Amino acid sequence: MKQTFTLLGFLLLSITFCAGQSNLKRSNKKKSFHELLQSAQSQFKALNTIAISKTSSNLKTASSYSYSLDGYTYSFWYNDSWVVGETYEFTYNSDDLLSTVILYEENSDDKYLSTYTYDDNGNISALLRFSWNETENDWYSDAWYRELYTYDTDGNLTQSISSERVNGNWSDLYKVETTYNDYGYDTRKEYEYNSNTSGWDNLIIAERTYDAQGFVTLLTISERDDVNSEWGTMYGVINSTDSENHILSYSAYDGDPDDSNSSIGEKGIFTFVNGNISNVEYQIEDESGNWYTYDKVEYTYDTNYTISDILMPFISNTCFMQEGEINSEFNNKILTYTQYDIDNSSQLFANEKLTYNYTDLSNPLGIDDAETIEVKLYPNPAYNVVSFSFSAANNKASIQIFDMLGKVVLEKEISNEQPINIESLNSGIYLYNIVVDGQTQSGKLYKK
Repeated sequence: MKQTFTLLGFLLLSITFCAGQSNLKRSNKKKSFHELLQSAQSQFKALNTIAISKTSSNLKTASSYSYSLDGYTYSFWYNDSWVVGETYEFTYNSDDLLSTVILYEENSDDKYLSTYTYDDNGNISALLRFSWNETENDWYSDAWYRELYTYDTDGNLTQSISSERVNGNWSDLYKVETTYNDYGYDTRKEYEYNSNTSGWDNLIIAERTYDAQGFVTLLTISERDDVNSEWGTMYGVINSTDSENHILSYSAYDGDPDDSNSSIGEKGIFTFVNGNISNVEYQIEDESGNWYTYDKVEYTYDTNYTISDILMPFISNTCFMQEGEINSEFNNKILTYTQYDIDNSSQLFANEKLTYNYTDLSNPLGIDDAETIEVKLYPNPAYNVVSFSFSAANNKASIQIFDMLGKVVLEKEISNEQPINIESLNSGIYLYNIVVDGQTQSGKLYKK
């Protein structure tokens, strides 16, 4: 089977660590079809970066990967330049499953830890989220957020429940229930817990209709109104697909497409190159009847490497992350995800970006392995100054600091605990090598 991966859309990534925030993004403002679809297709926060299953058939030893995906950096466009807002760091366990994700917030000492546990089949069973205790300089021992997962006998995720800790006890927040047919999921329902009735209120129902060949023909999204509890339904008619069942275009109707009184409110256009989603455009109609793009997403890749060359979080045997976009699949090394908005003059501008960070496992930075020595880097993360603590015969060492592309950004001779100015470095993750008495140690530096 050809291996392809489904990339999480920026919308879902941007809410991954928001305390108590729903994937549903409730508001009184009517959502566009693709915004509603993004909500309805989301699983919970853990699945934004983590895998549902990983079988022995596609497991590899760490030495057989060329790269590992170490995380990503979120940036936003401000004053004609990109500004780093958040950095996410991944770690993996001995089974090459995602073990932890740490979020570092820019210009803040806040950071958050997510830990993942798995069942015997490699399915994620629970997510726990912890906050940083600045006083103790360690993570709080009690998690403040939790997600639990249930699967059917085929390993399909059927239920997710999120909770937050209130006065020492877990209080339910949201639930997702999913049913499947032979072609994939056919119905997904999202609920919010109602403490007044001690029950679940259904908020969104997403359904897919397939033809006899297994191609999606219709996307139906129903949402319950917050004010009067009435249901409204939008219909996405699939206009074209390719041979791999990628949706190439759809038209969203505000009512039954077979009703002559229904009109098209939005169009979605998707472009694939070499099996990779490369461009997504969402269009609406102006008062003159002309269609224009008001929301756009672009992806970039390194086509020298396929996903089989990369250690990364899995969500299934054939999917990476989840469907934040409708069908954002790729099979090469993803580099960037850039989202564009429209300004007051109807011009598209780059708004937000994800940059994916990798480590070269085949020969990291081209430097030979050496014995590990006792070296401490502090503080880490750091703003402007760092120091290395080490023992050496002559109290001297040499350091190199690299960006995530392997470019040397700082190189110098230092003394033990000598302050090193890193103010000129952009915020993000860096790699370093320090050579002491002919021995080399490598690590990561987090610049805030």
